[in-house]
Amino acid sequence: MPPTLRVMVRKPLVVPEPPAVPQPSAALRKLVDKALGPHRMVADMSRDAKALGAVLVRDPKLAKAMEASIVALAHGLAALGPLENIASKSLRRTAHERKHQLEMAMWALRLTSAAHDTTFARLAVDVGDNEIRGLIAECLRGEKMKAPPRATKAVAALLDVSTNVFALRAAFDALYELGVKKAHARWAKILRAGKPTLLVEIVLDQIDERERDQTPWAPLAFPLTVGRDFAIARAARRLIQHDASSFLAYLDWLTRTRERDTLKTGLTAVTQGLYWATLSDGTLKGRVGPPLLALRARGSDRGMKTEVAELDRALAKLGFAAARRPIGLTLGAKIKTVGTGGGAPLLVPAEIAPAWLGAFGPQPFDSGKSDYERAAKLASLPALLTIGKGKGLVLDGTQCTVHAERDGFLLHASGDPEEANPKRWKKLGVLAVGKSGLLLLDSALAGAGKTKRAEREPIATPAGRYTILAHRPGGFGTDFAAVRLVRPKAE
Repeated sequence: MPPTLRVMVRKPLVVPEPPAVPQPSAALRKLVDKALGPHRMVADMSRDAKALGAVLVRDPKLAKAMEASIVALAHGLAALGPLENIASKSLRRTAHERKHQLEMAMWALRLTSAAHDTTFARLAVDVGDNEIRGLIAECLRGEKMKAPPRATKAVAALLDVSTNVFALRAAFDALYELGVKKAHARWAKILRAGKPTLLVEIVLDQIDERERDQTPWAPLAFPLTVGRDFAIARAARRLIQHDASSFLAYLDWLTRTRERDTLKTGLTAVTQGLYWATLSDGTLKGRVGPPLLALRARGSDRGMKTEVAELDRALAKLGFAAARRPIGLTLGAKIKTVGTGGGAPLLVPAEIAPAWLGAFGPQPFDSGKSDYERAAKLASLPALLTIGKGKGLVLDGTQCTVHAERDGFLLHASGDPEEANPKRWKKLGVLAVGKSGLLLLDSALAGAGKTKRAEREPIATPAGRYTILAHRPGGFGTDFAAVRLVRPKAE
């Protein structure tokens, strides 16, 4: 017998209906349409949610019907998977509209009765670990509309079932409300483990926001400052820089460590954070000299020339040592300068520039899915970013000056060229440039458009594959930030 053929029929994707109440009056329909319609300002969202909530609180049957409609919508949206992965543009737009409507309907009901919080907390667990759970948890967290959660136990329980960042933040907030000692015990356990990354970051933020005396937490943060995870290290260093006693204890911890990698990374962390630490506490400058010099001596004994040289510059700026003559850099002729409205500059091959939509797409600004927000989310700048069928270079700072060099050009972002150090130039990648050259622009702008001299400048350059070398700032020790684009000698 021939084998049986199975034909798989894919069901068409269907976006669920918006929240609704049965047989609404004309006045109620107007309130519902206004609350669930588009909004640009949080103040308008709050006003419209409160207006709808004021009507629902007077009619429990309508409120119950709206609650059931919200539950159905949440499950329907969760079943679609990540909304950004919906292939159809119209369906994707509709799904995002439903997501906003879900949020607004939840706000309206949360303002009517505490019982709805319990329902929504259970719903956050039931819909699975996805962006809809995160939205529900953020609504329960209440930060946007100043309405804290009342189902705190149910929200705190999300800690054990979720990996969604918004759900976890809401859960940690609820845990703290349930009891400071319980929250502290959970924090300590996570910091000692040093993982998962997301939990460690949130705990460090919680300590930074909630604890007046952060000194007891500093020893748990010390090892995290020298770890390989950039986000955790940055958050841990920020915590230590905010308190003079913690910073001094950190210097002592580094001086006594036997681990070479810990000492080397810690020296860089101290150099980068020293300026901010002295700003946080004006008394630190008068106390930090001896432990810094002891740390410098330890690094020098271990042969860490680059790290010690950068620390020397920081010490010189504080008046603790004579400044060494910087190696320095002489900039070539100035070609162009581009400034931005606050975002990062973008260098992009002109052929693929129209694929860059800036703050205008592919999703609206504040959705987290615009091209401009993609650039803003990069953990470390400068960095390469995919644009259409090629790549562009997101630069550091808010302005960039292009200088000519013999084998390419240099883009100066900030800092004193005298603090350039040949050992700090690191290869970042390769940028393919076509016959139309390059475009330097404010990353908030779209790549296609009319030239504005202050925000968008073309750069004529031969076609080829350019090697990218980045000189990142080293904090208080060296503030110079720049990028070189170097043509291969054969081109």
